[in-house]
Amino acid sequence: AQHFFKLAFHYATIEDDEEMYCQVMQELGILYSVEGMLDSAKYYFNDALKYSKSLHDTTWEISTLRLLGNVHYKLGQFDDALSYYHKALGLASYYGRAKAEEGKLCNNIGILLSDWKKYHKSLSYYHRALQIMKDADNELEISRIYNNMGTVYWYLQNSDSRSEERR
Repeated sequence: AQHFFKLAFHYATIEDDEEMYCQVMQELGILYSVEGMLDSAKYYFNDALKYSKSLHDTTWEISTLRLLGNVHYKLGQFDDALSYYHKALGLASYYGRAKAEEGKLCNNIGILLSDWKKYHKSLSYYHRALQIMKDADNELEISRIYNNMGTVYWYLQNSDSRSEERR
């Protein structure tokens, strides 16, 4: 896979195609993230972010910010992850573009808040994500969101966090 991405990178550079370059950087970041090479993933996502901004295409910028948030989440850098998610969500909401990205971002924020045991806040993000994905008729994401919501409701029923949540 790396070989083909590097070939794509080579031709994107020759053609001076910044959009293709951005896409290749995202794909390399995803590849390294899946392989657990998170610092390399972060490098490629940051490179993609730089090019996405020069393209003036918020769709690329939004997806790259979400991917950077995912890497920081995997690194346990939750504040940074949340910051990237919120930046991306702000762009998606402001420009009204990339509804699927907006739904994924709300789901990701819900997951992070759930990890922090902020269950009621996480549910509000899950509900927002669910509505977006229902509007988009994205059954796979709907299933993921329902699964996440079920986990939160289970925790609310089976833990002492309810008293912590009210604070």
